[in-house]
Amino acid sequence: MVKFWRRYIFHPLFIGFIISASLVFFIVRSIPHYKIKIIETYTVNNNGQITYSDLDNDGSAEKIHYYHYNNVFDPMLYVYDTENNIQSLWNFFESPIKNCPVYTGDFNNDQIQEIYLFTQDTDSIFLYVLNTKDVKSPYVKKQLVSAISGKMDDVEINIIGLSDLNKDGVKEFIFSMDAGYPTSPVKLFAYNFKMNKLISSVNLDVDLSNHVLITDIDNDRYMELLISNSSVEIQGNGNQTKFIVLDHRLAYKFEPVKYHGLPSKITTGLIKENDSLLFVCLHSGLNDSGIFNSLILFDQNGNKKGEKQLDFKCNLSLIENNEPASLLLLSKQKLIKLNKRLKPIKRITISKNNEVKYLGRYNMGLGKSSEFLFRDKHDLLIYYDDFKKNIKLRNIADGDMNLAIVKSKNQNKLLSLQAGTKWYLIELVKNEASVQLILIQVLVFIVILTIIYFLNSFIRLKRSLKNQKNKHLKHVDYDTPEITKVADNLFDKNEHNEMPELKQYTNHFKEDMYEIVNSYSDIEINCQFYPESSSYAIETGLKQKLKTFIREILSYISNKKPQENLSLQFFNHDDRLNIVIECENKLLDYDCLETELNIGSLRKESLWQIDFAEHSEQRNLLSVSIPLKSKTKAGAIKVILAEDHDVSLFGLMSMFKMYDDIEIMGTAKNGMEVLKLLESKKADVVVTDISMPGMDGIELSGQLKKDYPHIKVIVFTMYMENWFVEQLLNHDVKGFVSKSSKMTDLIHAVHDVNDGLNYYCPQFKAKFGVQSVQTENKNHKLDSLTNYELQIIKQFADDLKKKEIAQKLNLSNEMMDSMLANILLKVNAANESEITQIAKRQKFVSE
Repeated sequence: MVKFWRRYIFHPLFIGFIISASLVFFIVRSIPHYKIKIIETYTVNNNGQITYSDLDNDGSAEKIHYYHYNNVFDPMLYVYDTENNIQSLWNFFESPIKNCPVYTGDFNNDQIQEIYLFTQDTDSIFLYVLNTKDVKSPYVKKQLVSAISGKMDDVEINIIGLSDLNKDGVKEFIFSMDAGYPTSPVKLFAYNFKMNKLISSVNLDVDLSNHVLITDIDNDRYMELLISNSSVEIQGNGNQTKFIVLDHRLAYKFEPVKYHGLPSKITTGLIKENDSLLFVCLHSGLNDSGIFNSLILFDQNGNKKGEKQLDFKCNLSLIENNEPASLLLLSKQKLIKLNKRLKPIKRITISKNNEVKYLGRYNMGLGKSSEFLFRDKHDLLIYYDDFKKNIKLRNIADGDMNLAIVKSKNQNKLLSLQAGTKWYLIELVKNEASVQLILIQVLVFIVILTIIYFLNSFIRLKRSLKNQKNKHLKHVDYDTPEITKVADNLFDKNEHNEMPELKQYTNHFKEDMYEIVNSYSDIEINCQFYPESSSYAIETGLKQKLKTFIREILSYISNKKPQENLSLQFFNHDDRLNIVIECENKLLDYDCLETELNIGSLRKESLWQIDFAEHSEQRNLLSVSIPLKSKTKAGAIKVILAEDHDVSLFGLMSMFKMYDDIEIMGTAKNGMEVLKLLESKKADVVVTDISMPGMDGIELSGQLKKDYPHIKVIVFTMYMENWFVEQLLNHDVKGFVSKSSKMTDLIHAVHDVNDGLNYYCPQFKAKFGVQSVQTENKNHKLDSLTNYELQIIKQFADDLKKKEIAQKLNLSNEMMDSMLANILLKVNAANESEITQIAKRQKFVSE
């Protein structure tokens, strides 16, 4: 009986409300919360730079122009107020350093932003720190950073930022300089404003073009600096990179860990283990075996705590993350999130087609934490809310990028962006839902609610008519207690005793058959099922008929004469169940069976195909072929197609749509698109070409073996070359079908591979020999053949055709087809010619 409260839960109006509300919710979530609007743009001349900063902390950002002028005039820096009037002006006698942006920040916490920039003379590097409130009194004027001996274009300055390294209340300005290794040193610098002194590290002997992470890892109030770097060539010692941690004095916290070999890079991070933090060193590059990515953990004293090799086909980089319980790794196009056990827990595709570059984290106020900015070949990508949402600015100019957050009294969430010589002022506008969108949501709600209500009414009317037709039925066998319980829950005796139509399937057919066979102890019965892995899910009503039929057959034989060699075999084909009963001493009398078992009625009403045959060696057999209900889409084989030619893809789609037991879950033009589909869809089989742009079929099969081992792979290609077939077999590819094969071969391959078998098309077997992985297992499967089936296979070995064998053994054409299908299933052969080859290898006859 259905409980009172369940009536409301399963009421069509309530169900319609839930579905409608869910759909409206997902529509609202799919609409971007922000959209990008370019409000100003122009081309910057004179090798200039443009950036914004709220220098006086009044809530409105000032514009900063830094012009280089190409030796015609001295470099000049202008500061404009919000009304575009010149507020300050500085000129410099030295040249600007190429690709070194202007930096602003408040080192002494007086709510006034200072301007930091670098210049270069013929043999020296200088630092300026400008007081924006007093043009004539800069904090630092022409501070010598270092003498250089290389070319001017070789100088690289990487501004790290402001940080209070020694907790004295005044922030140090931190930067690195590479003036052309090995002729000039590579150092990290910090300007201490309290002491009015520039301190530096020792020569680090690496390329410092990557980021530097500043943190207090040991909670001693002093900061540590983790140095990401790339390798440089050391004369006589190959390429060298180091894992370096500096203390607040820019001295080594512990001796650097050196790595020698081919070119490589190191990126750094932190991970939490128990209650302490560990240093993370990602060493990636090339070695003699190819690409490598080694993740190494160190404690606070530089002792190695563990190491793990990451299996990726491209080099990775660690990027900064606010969560010490996880790590973020950037590949060419994806972001991979690792947990504290260094296991991947999340993959985010940043760009589908192009390699991306990480720009950094900026606080633009879009989400709960700061945003991640990336750039690919053409676009700027902004991710926020733990990568759940993103905004994209398309078709930005090429060149080095300079970003700044712009504050305005009237507008917020502005972004100043300079890419090469192109400058943009971008507004991030909140995408408020319009009245039209609300009306659309209400309309969707009403339409779905109406459809649910009328669909329910139609089902109830159809069910009522069905019950009236079956009123004379007094007993229903639900087959199992579980099904009975389900049926009881579906009935409500207080609502007119309506009985819904139940069509139940059972998976206990094998156990029932074994129980029946074991009940006849006076007969020695060999009962077998093919294939063994099949579930034999059979509709309940049909199962009852089969149980009755098998009991009657065995009772008939038992009453005739006990004997010791009765074979009962079941073969589960795609849409039919074949039963073969073979016994000695000719105990089966077809005329008696026709009368006692009413075989004619089973043929006519149930469409069973029943045949009888006698054999000269005192054997006879009964073959029964029973149609099963064809598979529906709910139980269909889920297939993804990967093919980069539109014509071939259209042909495959058209062919598969003809089969009800196969459902196409999606199509892809390369392996990356297949992996993207699998993030949201399930699949049993992937059919892939080999030659595709981007990720090809070989790489795809390897990635599927690693990430989706339950998915079977079929290669559908026009190429059959030894070098890649070996790789595909190592990747556990289950099927090979040539594009010159019959299209039905691909259908057979999908069915066989889904059932746990291998499939090789005739072209594959002809090229690589019949002794393939699949056929090697066929030899020992001959042991499962009965004496009658062995007689048939011997005739094939004598090169007889199917019709000739049927005539020789006195079999009808229908029975011969049924027996041949059973033999093919047992030995896992594709056709009659394979049976002949198998028989000849077993030396039934000489070749």
